[in-house]
Amino acid sequence: MTIRRAAVVVLRAVVTVGLLAFVLYIAGAAQVFDRLADAKPALLVATAIVSVAQTLSLVWRWQIMTRLLSGVTVEFGKLTLGMGRSLLFSVPLPSTVGGDVLRVAVLTPQLGLAMAARSVVCDRILGLASLIVLVAVLLPFFALRIDSGIAFGAAAATCAAGLVTFAGLVVAPQLLTKAPLIGGYAATVGTDLRTVLTAGQTGAFCVALAVVNHLMSVPVAYLLAQAFDAPVGFLACLLIIPPTLLVATLPISLGGWGVREGALAAGFALVGGSVGGAVAVSVVMGLLGPLTGAVFELVVPLAQRFSALARRRA
Repeated sequence: MTIRRAAVVVLRAVVTVGLLAFVLYIAGAAQVFDRLADAKPALLVATAIVSVAQTLSLVWRWQIMTRLLSGVTVEFGKLTLGMGRSLLFSVPLPSTVGGDVLRVAVLTPQLGLAMAARSVVCDRILGLASLIVLVAVLLPFFALRIDSGIAFGAAAATCAAGLVTFAGLVVAPQLLTKAPLIGGYAATVGTDLRTVLTAGQTGAFCVALAVVNHLMSVPVAYLLAQAFDAPVGFLACLLIIPPTLLVATLPISLGGWGVREGALAAGFALVGGSVGGAVAVSVVMGLLGPLTGAVFELVVPLAQRFSALARRRA
């Protein structure tokens, strides 16, 4: 690791700790921990089930995208293992997409390094683009039901910038080759995105899975809010959670920690919800990924072994 990269990692760690400390101070750390301790187990179990289903939808989307780009159908179990490792290790890694390196490593033996990396990057950008589109669609309702001031303006500006960037990638990827340093790579990414988006019903289904994946975060947050006795209406969650997820993608902290908590606390405050409850919800949402990854890391190899034994006996 170069000195520059090390400095970036240290800076992000400082920002992460600082933001978390600030949010806990504003929300009241004791209140947050009390809500976590008094959580309703049945609702936590329901949340875990939705989270696992959400992750499997991610794997399904990745499998479809990989087939569209490479022509090879990768085994679902292998992709599930790669996704699980990505979720498990992405939080402690220094980059917000550090876990994607593990996804690339899982595919490289079968597809080669270049194609493995392209599938992961394309999957990541499609997920981000679909989130931007979802937030843009919900913005008018956000303005009507929650806020039409600073929060709305910031979200609208972010969506506009994201949509313009995404359109440039897809519509004219060849023009990006003239950009210095990353031009050729950006053009490849744009071409891959265009391949997915123009793949007829298969491409449309891939995009639909991306949107559904983000929407599944809404019942996750709703169930957690009920579990921590910080009830917020389902419609309010629908309008708050996608912008929160978008803000959390900003690469200024480790794994979005601190940023996500602050954004969700602000969102809950806008609808008259509990700030302490919002922070508790956000903390558990942040932990669900690594926990789901740990489950997949344990379950998938066992399932593969049982499947192999069944085929031998047959």
